[in-house]
Amino acid sequence: MLLAGVCFGQSPADLFTKAPPAVDEALRARVTKFYELQGEGKFRLAERLVAEESKDIYFEADKRRCRKFEVVRLNYNEGFDKASAVVNCHTEILLPPKGLVSVTLPVTTFWKIADNDWYWYVPPRDALDSPFGKMKAGAGDGGGGLPRGPSVKDLMKMVTVEPAEVRMTMEGKQIRKATVTNRMEGPVELELEPIATKDLTAKLARTELKANESTELEITFTPGGNARYGASENVRVKVKPTNGEIVVRVDFERH
Repeated sequence: MLLAGVCFGQSPADLFTKAPPAVDEALRARVTKFYELQGEGKFRLAERLVAEESKDIYFEADKRRCRKFEVVRLNYNEGFDKASAVVNCHTEILLPPKGLVSVTLPVTTFWKIADNDWYWYVPPRDALDSPFGKMKAGAGDGGGGLPRGPSVKDLMKMVTVEPAEVRMTMEGKQIRKATVTNRMEGPVELELEPIATKDLTAKLARTELKANESTELEITFTPGGNARYGASENVRVKVKPTNGEIVVRVDFERH
């Protein structure tokens, strides 16, 4: 599937989400048709919805399929002749040694009016002519390059911990809590790694999380009277099957 995720800042004056109903219905129908054809593997038929100047990019791109999708949002420029479509794409990615892992990612594609209809296109590389005005592509973003599917790095970011930093004093036993959340579509396993600092322990309320579930990470510090501690210590949790890692930094305060 041709996937392009683009993040950028915008001012209220640049953002137009309320298009005339007929315009909105027409774009939604084209976006839906495009993703349906992609999901069915009918790439030649989907090419009919691609702007002429972007057809080479379309044909050369890896076409990862969305098993299913939802159109989340349509954003328009002031003239309602260019737009971005934000779609939740349910797809799969290969993560050795686990195999195929199901994920859901929001992806953005760009559309413009040509010959009285909406067409998928890739903005110029040097500036994204998006519904939010001209945007310079970020470093490594490759604004007009090939859209891509989710990377392993993307997946690692989908299991998060909050807060990512806690503080401990030298004044008796203390407990700090953090929340670990799985935003992947499939389940993950959590495994605490050994902690080097003496008197610092951690435990997870649950070690398996289904999609969109959370669990509590409890960190306990019981300082010894004459013990010496560094400035900080990291509590690390390994995430399977992505082999990613989430970290809570524990800072030790001294008076």
